[in-house]
Amino acid sequence: MMSKIIHAFFQAVKFLGKREPTRIPHMQCYTNIEVMKVLATKLTSSQYKEFCGTTCFAQLSSIRRCHVQAQLIRCMFLREIEGSSKDAILIQVNGTTLRFTIRDFAIITGLKCSDNEKDFVFNTEEPNKIILQYFGVEKAITKSQLVEKFDNKVWGDNDDDAVKFAILFYIHSFILSEEPTSTVIDRKDFDLVESGRYIDYPWGKKAFDLLILHLHTKIKHDGKYFRLYGFPLALQVWFYECCSNFDEEIVVKVSHHIPRILNWKTKKDFPRLSYFAKGMFRDDNNLIRTV
Repeated sequence: MMSKIIHAFFQAVKFLGKREPTRIPHMQCYTNIEVMKVLATKLTSSQYKEFCGTTCFAQLSSIRRCHVQAQLIRCMFLREIEGSSKDAILIQVNGTTLRFTIRDFAIITGLKCSDNEKDFVFNTEEPNKIILQYFGVEKAITKSQLVEKFDNKVWGDNDDDAVKFAILFYIHSFILSEEPTSTVIDRKDFDLVESGRYIDYPWGKKAFDLLILHLHTKIKHDGKYFRLYGFPLALQVWFYECCSNFDEEIVVKVSHHIPRILNWKTKKDFPRLSYFAKGMFRDDNNLIRTV
């Protein structure tokens, strides 16, 4: 049944891939959708209030439970057409070509997406306070090491450092979600948080680039699995917004706020590929619009 659905997809449009994949890899996602609950359990009420009220992620802190539906994203890329690039993902549904660009990413997430990453320069000859105090030496720090320090609340009674750890944990568990043991966190991320300049940093641009890079490098090749990095929820919610008739068995729109990611709540965490193919991705009576 699965192969018939995929074959029908490939016949319908001219895909970026030149052939039907010989196997369907498992999609692995590292987005921690319970990140705000984790923060609430690790921080004091005042620390949590500061994170939700003063950081550049304050808007996103009120996001509803929205699970990454990997099979929806798989359906998108069975519909991907030639013309996709590092700047845009192009898919075709019901005769309509949709473009997912950094502009769409910004509309969905509300994150800064300006192209000024190079403006944030730090003197790496000087030790970073967070690294020096809590990790011991200036060395490569993995995501799993950061998570361990956060889980152990190594900051003690230091409220400022508690919020800094919360910011780093949030960024690398939700915005820049990646595999924990092999992912080394940029020294710049620690410098941005320690200096307070993280507020102005284009995290949206970094997350968008990471998402597109891994989608293009991993999804086109046969293998046992591939990993969704970056912020795949932005791509998922963008597609919800493009559907005039979304399936309320899968997702419901509960508000009309900005950014748009705040408006959606998933009802099924793991819908099957065939369910999406017969529903939101069908080629009849399925009006699609751009965001």
